[in-house]
Amino acid sequence: MQGTSSILKNMQAISWRRLTRNIAIAGGIASFSQPSILWAQGRVDADGVPMAIGADLYGPNGAFPSTPTPVPTQQGPRFADVRFDTAITAPPANSNGPSSTNVLAEQIYASGRLLAMVGDEPILEGDVRPMVDPMLHKNGVPRNQWDSYRERLLRPALVEQITNKCLAQKFMKDMVGTKPPKEYAEAKKKIDPRISQSFYEKVIPKLMTDYNATTPIELDQKLRESGTSLTAQQLSFRDSILAQQAIEKAVPSPGGSRRGGNENRKKNVTLHELRDYYDAHLSEWNRPARARWRQISVRFKNHPSKQAAREKLSNLGNELVFGAAPFEALAKKKSEGFTADEGGVHDWTTQGSLRSTQLDQNIFSLPLRRLSDIIEDEEGYHIIEILERENARTVPLEEVQEEIRDRIQSDSRSTAIKEYLQKVKGEAHVWTLWPEDVPGSHPLSELTP
Repeated sequence: MQGTSSILKNMQAISWRRLTRNIAIAGGIASFSQPSILWAQGRVDADGVPMAIGADLYGPNGAFPSTPTPVPTQQGPRFADVRFDTAITAPPANSNGPSSTNVLAEQIYASGRLLAMVGDEPILEGDVRPMVDPMLHKNGVPRNQWDSYRERLLRPALVEQITNKCLAQKFMKDMVGTKPPKEYAEAKKKIDPRISQSFYEKVIPKLMTDYNATTPIELDQKLRESGTSLTAQQLSFRDSILAQQAIEKAVPSPGGSRRGGNENRKKNVTLHELRDYYDAHLSEWNRPARARWRQISVRFKNHPSKQAAREKLSNLGNELVFGAAPFEALAKKKSEGFTADEGGVHDWTTQGSLRSTQLDQNIFSLPLRRLSDIIEDEEGYHIIEILERENARTVPLEEVQEEIRDRIQSDSRSTAIKEYLQKVKGEAHVWTLWPEDVPGSHPLSELTP
């Protein structure tokens, strides 16, 4: 089982890759983040039991509708409108043990904890758990230890959720600007059907596989047992798509033109910059000597004595010398080496990479295409033949300039994305349980009545 620090590093790497990936709206992504605020709005039935939040995504028999129904887009309630007194109250415990209803209610109760507000949109613990829990499962953390790990893992996951929410709001603000509410609603109507279609085509099939569900109803039940739902996933998906579009609009990826103009998306890299990068990373262009070779081996452990092993290899060597069998055919049939099934052939091997110093020395000193004498090392006896060999060298700039250009352009875009993310989060109004994790944010306690 990995420690918390290792899991945190994995989450941070995944977070950055997810934010910098170039994804078109129609392509879609399956993001387990930012489920809905619906249970915080008190969506319960007459008995106070949480409603099946994802039920509006499919028909009564669990079948997908022929045309996906877009989830109505919400601005999100103001903090004063967020309710925590109905849908998150667990019913009394059953004397015969916890029922599935009680377990679900407990999940909803924990998932309803408010972690952050971005503008007037809340982020609940249930919005973040679907990113944390799979990581705990993947790293083999025992179930009875999940609660102690969650609190630490929630924090980096929450930073990503806040970033996505800030970016999604920025995208809509830039697209709509100061237009009146009617035009704002019309603009959202144009976006949501495409995202909904992508969600049905790309995300739901993967979710059904991941959760071993055969119908959408069964999938939604399993999702809600984990503190989320199909509707929550679709709203999460929407935020992720809009976040990616905000990044793409502000910092276009290489290989196209920005909408509304014909600017070259690639940074112009000068020859001087190429040379400076090459000189600063000179060790990366050093290539050690390497060789392709093949061997026939006899291992000591497979024979009663070293003499018996040597006699067997001597006979195999005679077969090679007198042409009784081709090298690869003989290796496949009688060699005891690790690559016998491949005819004894080893692909490119760098000098100094082998455990056997005897083999290493001979591979990089023998003439090409000539059988060696019998070579002894701690494992056994070997006959080898060198097929190809390249001497150590430093690759010239001319051979790696395109690779260097791509690196410089990628580094430039990564820097621009980081600066843009800082700018967007700096402009947003964010309150969070851990303000020290999000520069410029405010303590959530400021909003507490």
